[in-house]
Amino acid sequence: MQLDQKRILIKWQQKKRGNRKLTDAIDQLIRDLERSAFTSYIDLLKERKDADQVHKDIFFFNIENDRVLLAIKFQANRAIVLWIGTHSNYEKLFKNNKTTIEKWLRSKGHIH
Repeated sequence: MQLDQKRILIKWQQKKRGNRKLTDAIDQLIRDLERSAFTSYIDLLKERKDADQVHKDIFFFNIENDRVLLAIKFQANRAIVLWIGTHSNYEKLFKNNKTTIEKWLRSKGHIH
C-alpha cells in the first residue's frame, strides 16, 4: 500500500524520539501499511485490531497513547495520513464524537 503524507508520522516520531514505545509503534504502523494490500476494512482489522472506522474509508489508529487519522483508499491501495496527536489532543479536537470528526474532515476538504 502506498503511504502518502508519511512525513507527518516521521515528524511526530522526531518530536517524540524519547518515547521508544511510541516511535516503535509508528514504525510498525508504517510497515503494516506499506507491506499490506488491504482490500477491505475486514482485511485491515485482521492486521490492525486498533483500527476504528469513523467515516467511510477514514480510520483512527491507536499507537501507544497517541492517535493517528488515516484515509484508506482500498481500491487504489493507498493510505493518506491526515492527522496525528496525543489522545488528549484527540479528545479536545474531536470530542470522541463522529459528527465532530466528520465536520473536521469536511472543513479540511477530506470529505464532501
